[in-house]
Amino acid sequence: MSDDAEGVQLAPSVDIDALRGRIGQPIKLQKNGIRTWAGKMEKIVFTATMKEIGEHLNFDRLLERRDFDIESQRAGNRDVADTHWKKIEAFLLETDRPFLGMLTVAMPRDQVTIEELSVVGMGSDLVKLTIYADAENPVMEDGQHRNMAIAAAWRQVRDLTDDADPRLLKARRRLADASVTIEMLFEDDPDVLSTIFVQMASTKPISPSLIAVMDKTSLPNRLGSYVMSNSDLFKDSSVYLSTKAARALAKEKGQSFDPLYAAAAVRNTAANIAGVGVRDRTPEQRENILRSIVEQRQLRDGLGEAAALTSVGDEVVATIDYAYRNMPGWRDVANGESTISAFKEDFVHGAASGLYTVATALAAARVAGVSPELVIDVMAESIPWRRDALREVEVEGNRVLVHEFFENTLVLTTLGKDAEWKVGTAGAQRSTYEKAIDKVLRHLAAEDRRLRPLAERSTLIKLGLESATPGKRGRPRKAV
Repeated sequence: MSDDAEGVQLAPSVDIDALRGRIGQPIKLQKNGIRTWAGKMEKIVFTATMKEIGEHLNFDRLLERRDFDIESQRAGNRDVADTHWKKIEAFLLETDRPFLGMLTVAMPRDQVTIEELSVVGMGSDLVKLTIYADAENPVMEDGQHRNMAIAAAWRQVRDLTDDADPRLLKARRRLADASVTIEMLFEDDPDVLSTIFVQMASTKPISPSLIAVMDKTSLPNRLGSYVMSNSDLFKDSSVYLSTKAARALAKEKGQSFDPLYAAAAVRNTAANIAGVGVRDRTPEQRENILRSIVEQRQLRDGLGEAAALTSVGDEVVATIDYAYRNMPGWRDVANGESTISAFKEDFVHGAASGLYTVATALAAARVAGVSPELVIDVMAESIPWRRDALREVEVEGNRVLVHEFFENTLVLTTLGKDAEWKVGTAGAQRSTYEKAIDKVLRHLAAEDRRLRPLAERSTLIKLGLESATPGKRGRPRKAV
């Protein structure tokens, strides 16, 4: 309609930008809380009712939980166990004292506005915390099961009518009023957050494999994570979450997931090949030995610690991936001729003990100064790695089947009730696979004269297979 139409009054002109400035930005969260400090890390404690958490602060809105992703730059967490949060949900609906303890979240400092209101005491201030709608969501640092349970419990009672079960109506009133303490850490370094999580998560044990990828204070963990991210053998197949959660995470990334080795086993393998061998009777020993190796690389090449660790990691990756392309079983997976599941079922190095056996032979090459590629080639051609590589022998007048090479070390054959021979593992104890390592090294030394240094006592001492002091770990065996 034209503005000269008779009798028509036009709406006044509105400056949208000016109006937006007067209204202000939409607010996602605003709370008063107590600000304190943990060293240089600022943190604020505030409260929210369970109703608020159920309606506004749940995983789908504010407190977004992410399964730990080793390749992600965003901090992660362990996967959710449905049975765990459902037990908490049931507790909240039944108890007249719905207390769950503190939830801990984290987000970058530059994503929030903090207004100081007053001083409370030494090192603490009363402040107003404001998070605007365009800020990224905080990361759940600790309490994902409790938060999930609160949201689920509130959903059950939120829409009840007045004639509903009286017990649920009482639960709704309790959850509407009950408060939960939330501590927000202002930190966005995923390595720092992962380490904090490992150190404070004492209520439920964390699996060694998840610690192996989360705790960045440990040199072996950092080396293992690097090898997991860069090795064709270990990338996208190392297990640190439950298999269900790992497959869900892979699907989210548009990938498939077939579990191979646990992350803790890969971490140990990486340190082993780097030169630790099997000297690591404790995690502290592994840390100290690897630190010495990295420090030697720093001095040799004039590098900082991070660069030296990467240099060592690149060598480990190159060595293990040569084995991946050339060792029986592994090379079939690499060529797409077999699956990980079939490999694990058919080959002795599908188990962690077999992986450690291969890794220690490669560590022996490193400390003895011989070609790891030659070691791999000779191992691949002269040692039967299939579980079903059996032969007949006579024991006390009876004909029995045993593994051609690894019987009573990596393999244990038994006669089943159905009169069929069963091929199983002899166990993952160190004493068992060290026997396999010793046999492999002696075999390689006898098979190729260039590999004789692998079986020399000086090499075995450096690997931790023999003691430098005779008598401590048995008598020194005869040289090959």
